[in-house]
Order: sequence, then structure tokens, then C-alpha cells
Amino acid sequence: MNTVQETPKGGDDAILAGLEVREATKAEESAVIEVAKELSEDERAEKSQFNKLFAATEDYSFFSNDGRAYVSPGSGAAISLSSKRAEQYIRLAYFERFETAPSSENVRKFLDIRMAQVCRYGPDRPVFRRCGEHNGKLYYDLCNDGKVVVTTAEGWKIETEPAEVFFCRSGSENEKLPVPEPGGNVMLLGKLLNLPEKSLKLLVGTMVNALRPGRPYPICVFEGEAGSAKTSAAKVVKFCLDPCKELVRRLPGSERDFAVYAHNSHLLAVDNVDRITAGQSDLLCCVSTGAGISSRTHYSMDEETVLSLHRPVIITGIQGLIERADAADRTILFQFEPIPERKKLAEDKIWPLADKLRPQILGGLFDALAAGLASLNKVRLSRLPRLADFAIFATAAESGLPWSQGEVLRAFYDCQKDQFHQAIEKDRVAMAVVNFMERESSFGRREWTGTASELLGELIPPFGVEGRWPTKPATLGIRVAKAAPLLRERNIAIRKRKSDGRQLLVITLSGNPTLPALPTLNGLAERSGQGGVEGKAQGGASGQGIPESVTGETSGQGLERDLPCEDPTITGLGPERVDRVSPAGENLSAEEEASGVRRVV
Repeated sequence: MNTVQETPKGGDDAILAGLEVREATKAEESAVIEVAKELSEDERAEKSQFNKLFAATEDYSFFSNDGRAYVSPGSGAAISLSSKRAEQYIRLAYFERFETAPSSENVRKFLDIRMAQVCRYGPDRPVFRRCGEHNGKLYYDLCNDGKVVVTTAEGWKIETEPAEVFFCRSGSENEKLPVPEPGGNVMLLGKLLNLPEKSLKLLVGTMVNALRPGRPYPICVFEGEAGSAKTSAAKVVKFCLDPCKELVRRLPGSERDFAVYAHNSHLLAVDNVDRITAGQSDLLCCVSTGAGISSRTHYSMDEETVLSLHRPVIITGIQGLIERADAADRTILFQFEPIPERKKLAEDKIWPLADKLRPQILGGLFDALAAGLASLNKVRLSRLPRLADFAIFATAAESGLPWSQGEVLRAFYDCQKDQFHQAIEKDRVAMAVVNFMERESSFGRREWTGTASELLGELIPPFGVEGRWPTKPATLGIRVAKAAPLLRERNIAIRKRKSDGRQLLVITLSGNPTLPALPTLNGLAERSGQGGVEGKAQGGASGQGIPESVTGETSGQGLERDLPCEDPTITGLGPERVDRVSPAGENLSAEEEASGVRRVV
């Protein structure tokens, strides 16, 4: 029997529906393929654009320094590859080459790859901020169309975009300087600053020292009442050495902010400081002698960013800014007297004059810098202060300045003496130790030995001196240790020793505690072959054309450069006698002639 199979109801419709599904699936597959083709074309375009970024920047220099990656688009500038400025330069280079803008993603990828390449493979290049030293040469960036002052012991010259070094420049923080004038005149600063000649020469010494990188820098404090032009003086120095949009600033409130300021500037000028805290005092000491501040790198857990704190610094204030002994030991204090109303100059008069005189001032400073490098190994000082590098180089640089060698050093010592007078009067512990040793010496005792606890019982807190009195022996021991530099100036030495498991303080009085110990300048004028400074004035400013109202004396040209060491107002210079040089034209008294003062023509 034959069985006839019946077609299910609606079977034709189902078959048609299946065919439609298959056709739809094919269409979708085709669409997916077309999309894939389009994406691949976009990817090829992105890849092409990425490669074009390398072609657009083929004239740029990529290098590293201390683990940081930089790019130089020219003019000797070094720009961090992690900065927004680098991204802008890359975009501009691409646009100028291909007349279209690259995608942000490609620019970011390009910078990441370049950073990885230079940090891994180099090359490593010297990168400086305004001032640097490389291969025995000193470089000073004028930020003026790639011009750089290159100084050696033989002299200085202007080079454009020196190939061996690069400089970080940050627009408003590093403005351009004029080209220095050979044979300039540093004493023209006297027309711009309200300082006596002695202080002016000391300031010039600090400015010449500021042209050297990586050396200890004195903390220059400008003090004076309102109307003494101390702020204007700070602006003038900043204007001559490291101009920027805002010449002076307020003291930054945090270590990080201060470090950023120091990182982006060569010379720091801080204005209108009322008080310096203990933390700020420590920070200033770090700036003077060199240190670094580190913090965690943003958006990382185990990386740190280190910023250098080693810069010349100027601080302005009313009075008594530097109180701690360690900071006072690194400080040069400049006192500004009030200016009579008839002698005051308006701002619109000062800055045109400063801009006019700046090339000559810079020329004189670089003349002194070259002379200092040439004479550095010939200088021998009988006593080295805390800022020994500054004292030695400032003395050496005087061979290129229009005055006799030794004047900056003598002004520096006098300044330190005055500073220690002020600092010790503000230190309660130091004053108490001085009074205690005075009492001991009245009984014939010149040395005291005991524990910090015993000393705490012996000392009597002085009245009328600011500062808290320590109540714990450990605190007293710390305060005595910090006051040790001040006490040495009063002929009081502090040392520690152990006995029977006890930590003892030994306080020794070697002279009159009421008078500061005067520095000996013997040996500064030793003749050739005995470690002195030889010869006559070399190069540098001649002193010609300097008005007497500015210098207060005739030109030093033509005088032997024997160092004048003995000042008639200074006593206790030691057993050896050194003749004082009398400038030509100066009349000698009978007492002077009898004492052996000689004339040099």
C-alpha cells in the first residue's frame, strides 16, 4: 500500500522564510566585511600619519639628560618631551610639512615612542638653565636668537647655537639679555643702586660668582626701611643677570612651589619678606650650597621627580631676617639707607637707564669672570670663611675689576662680623653661653666640662631677647650645637666627648668673649712663588670713564695688583706684617711713612 505524505500546512511559507534568513545573513556578512575594509583603511591612514610625524621632525634633535627626554627644534633650546610645549612644536612641524593637523592620539604615541627611544638609547646631552659648564667652558644663555656667552680663562666670546650644550627656556621665566659689550664697566651699577662703594664692590663680587654654575652661592639679603630702594636694587640685579616677566616675587609658601621657582630660574629674587621660619631657613641653606627636593611623580606609585635647589638668591626685607646661625653663615647682608627726596628717581627713569647700561655692565662682569678663571689657582687665603669658594673666586676675579684685590674679601669679612653681631644677640642660648663663660673667666676658669643637663642648670636666660628658652637637656644640646658658629666668633669653642658612658660638652674660651674674632688677612699679599696673587691687572674693566660720584676713587689701572691686607682700623692680624698699598696720588702722613706704607706708581 502506498503511503502518500502530506505537505504540512504552511510548508511553502517556511521554506521561503528560511531562504530570506540566509539572504539576510549574507548581506550582514557583506556589511561586516565592508566595515572591516573601511577600518583597515583608517588604520592604514593612521599608520601613515604616525610615520609622517617622524618625517616632519627629522630636523629636530632628540636626546636625554639625567633620565629625562628632550627635543630641540633649534636655537639651542631644550624642551621636555613630557611638556605641552613639546606637543605644540610637534603639531606645528607636522602642519608646516603636510598642511594638515595630526591626530592627538598619534602625537601622543609619537612622543611616548620618542621618550622611550632617547631614554633607552640616548644620546645624552648637557642641558642647562641659563648657566652651565661643560668640558672646561662656562656657558651663559642670553636667550637671544640662540646667542650664548662662552667663557674660559683666555676670555669670553659670543657663540650662536653651540652644538655641545642645550638650554631650557620657559618664555616668561627666561627673557633675553643684550649682547655684552667687551671692555665693559661694572661700576656703572652705582648709577642704579643705592649702595656705598664698599657694598657695591661686594655685590659685584656676588654677581660675578652667580655667572658660575654649581658653586656655593651666598644668600644676598637686602635690608632697609621703606624708601631705601632695596626692592629696586633686587630688580636691577635680576634684570642684569636673569630677566623675566616678574623680576621679584613673594616667598613661596611650600617647598614644592619654591623648588619649581628654582627649577625655572637661575637667579631667585624674593621681595618683602617679614619673617623667615626655621623650615624656610633650612631651605635657603639648601639653595645656597646645593640640594634637591623630591616628590612622587604624578599618576605613578613608585616614581619620584627630583628638582634641583642650587641657585643664587636675593631676599629683601626690613630688618633681622636671618636669625639662625647656619643661614647667617651663608648670608651677605647689604644695608640700604633711606634716599633723600631730592635724589629719588621714578621707575620710568630707572629702567631706560638700566637697559642702556646693561651691555656695559654685562661686559664688565664677563671680563671679571674670565680674569677670575685665569687667576683662580694663584689665590691663597690665610683663613677660609664658610663660603670659601665664593671668597676665593671673588678675590681672583678682582684682577679683572677696577680696584685693588682684597677689597671684596675685606668687605665680606666686615659684613660677616656685623651679621654675627646681630645673629648672636637674637639667639638666647648663645647669649647665655657667652654670659656664662664671662662669669667663669672672671674666676680664672677658661674651660667648662659637663652634661647638657648640668649646663641647663648653669645658664641664666637673658632678658629682652626673642625666642623660647629650652626646658629639656636634649633641646639645649641641639641649640648649643646650632649656635656653635656664632660662639666661635666670640672665641668660644664647643666640642663633645664621652666619659664613663656620658656625653659631655666641653666649652673653651680662648679670648675675649665680648669681641668677635677678627679674620686674619695675612698671606693674601704674598709675593710670586709664595702662594699669592701675581702680576698686574689683566684685561677686564679699566675703570676709565667712571665718574668719581660713582666709584669714589680714581681708576685702578696701572697699579700693581699686590693685595692690600692690612687696614689701619683692623688689629690683631697676626705677627707677620704686610705693607699696605697706597694708590698713586695719595698723600702719606708722617706716621704712615714711618710705619712703612709704600707708594705704588
